[in-house]
Amino acid sequence: MQIQRLGSKKYLKSDFKDYLFIDFDVMLMGYVKDKKLLRIVDIADDDVGSIYRARIKNIDRDLNAAFVDIGSENTGFLQLKKNEDVKESEIKILQVIKKPENKGVKLSLDVSIPGRYFVVFPFENFVKFSKKLEDDFKDKFREEVLKIVNNEDVGILIRTEAKKLDHKEFFSYLKTSIDRAKRIKSEDNKLPVPKLLYKRDMVLDFLENYPKGMDIITNQDYKNSDFNIISDDSFSIKYKDEIISKYKTFFDKNIVLDSGPRIIIEKTEALTVIDIDTFKYNSKSGKNFENTSYEVNTKVIDEIFNQIVNRNISGIIIIDLLKMKKKSHKVNVLSKFKEKLFEDENIKFLDYTNLGLLEISRKNSGRELKNIFGD
Repeated sequence: MQIQRLGSKKYLKSDFKDYLFIDFDVMLMGYVKDKKLLRIVDIADDDVGSIYRARIKNIDRDLNAAFVDIGSENTGFLQLKKNEDVKESEIKILQVIKKPENKGVKLSLDVSIPGRYFVVFPFENFVKFSKKLEDDFKDKFREEVLKIVNNEDVGILIRTEAKKLDHKEFFSYLKTSIDRAKRIKSEDNKLPVPKLLYKRDMVLDFLENYPKGMDIITNQDYKNSDFNIISDDSFSIKYKDEIISKYKTFFDKNIVLDSGPRIIIEKTEALTVIDIDTFKYNSKSGKNFENTSYEVNTKVIDEIFNQIVNRNISGIIIIDLLKMKKKSHKVNVLSKFKEKLFEDENIKFLDYTNLGLLEISRKNSGRELKNIFGD
């Protein structure tokens, strides 16, 4: 790959339209398609998803919670469920599910290791399929997977992406996933305590979502034989307009779409509210507010998905749609939201409330994106 020097900076000669990037200077990586930033994630050290062999320090029965030593400065916090029998000084394998600022991590006894095609549960025994997988696919693999799961005594969730695999690839990836679970399982009731047993590789986790062979532009040495690595030690997202301009919208309260509508994002302690405004939208329906509402509600779906996933918003999300009276419009809008938003495996619930608001529940998958460049 030839590099052209302009002033004190280097720029790649080729005009990339579709590429992955890793900017190690600011610890951000992402995906650009047709010169538009679709995904960006923080790859700085994040403990969410890490699995520890830890010791229960003490139990607060009033809070129905346990405080746990995982070897860090702050004590871990384990909220106990009704039937969970945990004793003081007991050794447990636990997973970090949340890392509040300047507080101890929140832990769970429900341990899982996610991958592109499978989520494996070391201490469970079941086979589940993504709801998006068709019955023919389930019937094709269910019997063989059940035999393997029963022999290995683990739980497996088969994700939607698995439908892209042929028979040989399916079971090759499944074996790799189960081997990870067995390694965690083998660490139960051992010493020393505490001990970190598993930590997410943020870069590999992200790359699992993209086809092998794609170009990755990076500014530090990085090796991955599955991708085409293009090194440019002066690459910076600060100098890539298609990245930085979109990145800045992930910290704006008001986002105006090219077609004119505006979405307004407000975050509170309890939930996130997304309001929709026609703003500068020129409706084909003229003064027909019902049709205008329907048009705008459908036009903002991709951007709402983009903002939720890239900001990494979790918990309860309420979308205040433009009012629609027609049942067919409401049904179609809900269907279109589901079709798009359920591309994100972290979204667990999406439906109308009694007041006609759209309610989403999204699982925590690490910290929210931070603005490293400021205003």
